[in-house]
Amino acid sequence: MIQGRIIMALERKWSSTNMLHFTNNRIIVERVAGAVKAGGAYALGGIVGWKIADRHTRKKTEKIIQETVTPDQILNSNEKNYAINYDDIQKVTLKRKTVYYGTSFLTIESKNKKTVFTFPRKHNDHAPTLLPKIFPDKIEII
Repeated sequence: MIQGRIIMALERKWSSTNMLHFTNNRIIVERVAGAVKAGGAYALGGIVGWKIADRHTRKKTEKIIQETVTPDQILNSNEKNYAINYDDIQKVTLKRKTVYYGTSFLTIESKNKKTVFTFPRKHNDHAPTLLPKIFPDKIEII
């Protein structure tokens, strides 16, 4: 069961746009758009191309939210989707911008790796409420 989501999360390492689905026992990182598509749109159309790619990503994100799928279906829908088990997570840090239109940073440190996501606060203003419910002993909000 999905307990909450963070949308438009850009994974810093790969520059892909993702949706983070928080379930009972893991985070599912679902790729919504890759960096090549967004970068190509920007190269072809500058700011206009970037806006078109951004709009496409938002529409795709809205469609995903409306669909009724299981966490396993989300995980298996794309080979680039992956899961982070809560048992493997050692620390979660949310660095939140004070400005509504700023960018927030979510760092997830697990036994195997450290993953950093950035996301627009205006689309995910619920993150400071959601994350402590899921990670009561592992969360730090700055």
